Amino acid sequence: MIRKWQTFATVGVLLAGLFAARARAQGTLKGEWHAEFWPAKDCVYIQFRSNLTGWDNEWGFTPRISDLTGFDASAASGAHGAAHFELRRDAGTLVFDGQFDNARGSGNVVFTPSADYIAGMSAMGYPNLSLEQTLEMAIQDVSRTFVQQMRDLGYKDASADQLVAMRIHGATPEYVKAMRAAGIEASDVDELIAMRIHGVSPEYVSEMKAQGLAGLHAEELVEMRIHGVKPELVRFMHSLGVANPSVDQLVEMQIHGVTPDFLRAMSELGYAGLSPDKLVEMRIHGVTPEYVRAMGDLGIAHPAADELVEMRIHGVSAEFIRTLKDLGYERVPVEQLVEMRIHGVSADFIRDVQSHGNKNVSIEQLIEMRIHGYSRKTTY
Repeated sequence: MIRKWQTFATVGVLLAGLFAARARAQGTLKGEWHAEFWPAKDCVYIQFRSNLTGWDNEWGFTPRISDLTGFDASAASGAHGAAHFELRRDAGTLVFDGQFDNARGSGNVVFTPSADYIAGMSAMGYPNLSLEQTLEMAIQDVSRTFVQQMRDLGYKDASADQLVAMRIHGATPEYVKAMRAAGIEASDVDELIAMRIHGVSPEYVSEMKAQGLAGLHAEELVEMRIHGVKPELVRFMHSLGVANPSVDQLVEMQIHGVTPDFLRAMSELGYAGLSPDKLVEMRIHGVTPEYVRAMGDLGIAHPAADELVEMRIHGVSAEFIRTLKDLGYERVPVEQLVEMRIHGVSADFIRDVQSHGNKNVSIEQLIEMRIHGYSRKTTY
């Protein structure tokens, strides 16, 4: 099940106190900024902090150069260049003053919220926005247009924190429309955000549908993305004759390592067309291609999948079979190998039996001796 996305302040810690109250009364927030200009990426990484209550409250974000009014890329790249630029948003304006030196900058910042924005948001159901909330909305560009677009798409109950989270993770109106065109509807804001966080894209949906997984729901898609279920896994299963695995089966397969490489190797060993549940069971109990090959080298040719699982569950190892061979027991059937391990017929037990004159004891007799209690006076 998808765990409900818990909203929390991802770009700052809300502060309170005398100085914070004074800053709110003045209607601005003041602080210091540090930045790195990344010309190759056409953006600036900005951190700024405001010491309102005696300790730092920090924010960080990476706006594009095109979002910054007055930013001089040449001056930012040079030595000791003066800096004055602004980030103008619907929620308010951040004004940065200072200097850059070889793409590293610092200075002072002032945030002034938009009274018109605050009034408009109040009318849309978001009254009493704090200065910090308004700042977050400015940083992430939570505009009134964005809020209205999301409301028009059915997301009318998003909290202020959820609005910020949608912008952070790219849950845009365009994304919602693209997912709906692909046949996927997020039932609420948390589910919409979860889809974006875990990379559920229209392309991923289309690829899964092309592999026969129709009627998928947002929750199922998130589960598959969380566990790394790729279209290649479904495609390879089809090539091996495993048709229409369920979402739960695909997730279980991915969790337990039923990968295309595992499927390919097991197919080459003669285990093609096994059900998803059986493949998962084999992986859970350690039935690997290496184990199957080792059994074949010891004369156990192509045991059934259920037999392989039983052998692994009860510890029928290659070493155990080699030891039996050294003690004179060759080509022991799988059923007897499992029985020996279940009842504790170990190599030491066989040696003890043989050391007391019992040289030709059969497997059946060894098992009986363990079940009923071995007496050294017993001879065969």
